[in-house]
Amino acid sequence: MRNSPATNGRPLRNRILSYPFRQSASALPSGFTVIEILVSVAVLTIILVMMLQVVSGVLQSTRTQSQKMDSSAAARRVLDVLAADLQNAVTGENSAILVPTENASTGNASTLLSFLTLRRAPEGSIDPRFLAVRYALTNNAIVRSYGAVGDDETDLINPDLATITPVEPLATGILAIQIRAVTETNKYRVGAEPSANWATRDQYNGIPLPPGYQALLTRSPIFSSAAPNTLALEIWIATIDAQNAALVGSMNRSFNPSDDPTMWREEVDASNLPSQAKASIRVLNKTVPLP
Repeated sequence: MRNSPATNGRPLRNRILSYPFRQSASALPSGFTVIEILVSVAVLTIILVMMLQVVSGVLQSTRTQSQKMDSSAAARRVLDVLAADLQNAVTGENSAILVPTENASTGNASTLLSFLTLRRAPEGSIDPRFLAVRYALTNNAIVRSYGAVGDDETDLINPDLATITPVEPLATGILAIQIRAVTETNKYRVGAEPSANWATRDQYNGIPLPPGYQALLTRSPIFSSAAPNTLALEIWIATIDAQNAALVGSMNRSFNPSDDPTMWREEVDASNLPSQAKASIRVLNKTVPLP
C-alpha cells in the first residue's frame, strides 16, 4: 500500500499524538496573591475616604453659605422695609416718631418704633395716603403692624392706629436689634433716658405722649434749628437661620448682646454657641436719614 501524500510518509495517528495539546504549569498565566489583593483594597479604601472627605467638605461649605444667605436675607428684609418706611415718615406739629422708654433690643413683645408714613400706592388710588406702622420684637421675630389713616384723623401720635398684624412676621431668627438716634455730635441708644438732644418724654409740641413712649426730636420746623436734633437712625441687627436657631435652642444656649452693637460680632465668636451656629450668624447695620 502506497503512502498517502497528505501524511508525508508518516502515519496520521503518530502526527496527532505528537501535537502538544497540554502546556506545562509554568507556561500558564499567574493570578493575584492575597497580599496584592489586600494592598489594592487598602489603596482603594484610602482613595474613597479622601473623596468622601472632599465631598463632605463641599457639602458643609454649601450648607454654611446657604445658612449665611438665609440669615442675611432676614436682616436685609427688616433693614430695607424699615428704611423705606422711615424715609417716608411724616413728622410735624401733630405727628412724631415714637420709640419705647425702655431698651427693647431682645425679648418678647417689645415695641421698637411707631410712626406715620406715606402710603406706597399706585397713582390715582383712592386709598388713604397715610399708613400707621408699628415695629415690634416678638418671640425673636420682627412683626410689622399697620393701619390706614384717613385725612380726618386727628390723633396721629397713637401706636394703636396700626391695627392690622400679619400672620407671618417680617423676619424670624432675630437674635438682637438695636436702634440708635444719630445727632450731629453723638449717637444715643433708643430706649435709654431721653435728653434734649434726641427725644422728648411726656409731651410732644404740647401733645401728651402715650405711656411708655417718647418722641424723637427731628428736623421739624417746630423745633429750634440750633438744637442737635435726631438726624438719622442707625439700626443694628443680628440674625440666625432657622436650622441653627433650633440647634441653639435645643442646647439651651443663647446670645446675650452688650449695649455696643459694634462688638456683637466679636461677642458671637467668643460665645459658647456651636461653631456651626456662629458661622451662620450675621450682624448687619444701616443708617437711615430722617426726612
